[in-house]
Amino acid sequence: MKKIHIIGLIVIALSMGLLAVLVMNFGQHATFSEMRDDPGKTFKFTGELVVADDMPVDFDPRNPGQFAFYAKDPNGTIERILCYDKMPFDFERVDEVIMKVKHENGMFVGRDLLTKCPSKYDNGAIDAKAQAE
Repeated sequence: MKKIHIIGLIVIALSMGLLAVLVMNFGQHATFSEMRDDPGKTFKFTGELVVADDMPVDFDPRNPGQFAFYAKDPNGTIERILCYDKMPFDFERVDEVIMKVKHENGMFVGRDLLTKCPSKYDNGAIDAKAQAE
């Protein structure tokens, strides 16, 4: 084999190893109880944003790099998450949050927030348009 072929095989093997590590670390979506059972470990969390009078989104404009909000996990458990990220515009209208979260010092701490916003298309409006045609 030529040196270039050997180098190519090594690069491919390293790439596959890196991909496997990333999939193993971030492939699991955890619930609050799972995170509570393994404090300090970072999990990928997917949940629904909860906004109510007694569960507001806490944001201080003097500290734009962090805010707190309540989220509901797939089991229906609602917890407060302190997020070290910039709060997205119109965050209160978000349907779903996806982020890295860990349980430490009795609280849930998150980073790398992604949001799923509500659709701008309303099912009723789409149905009405289809009936008009």
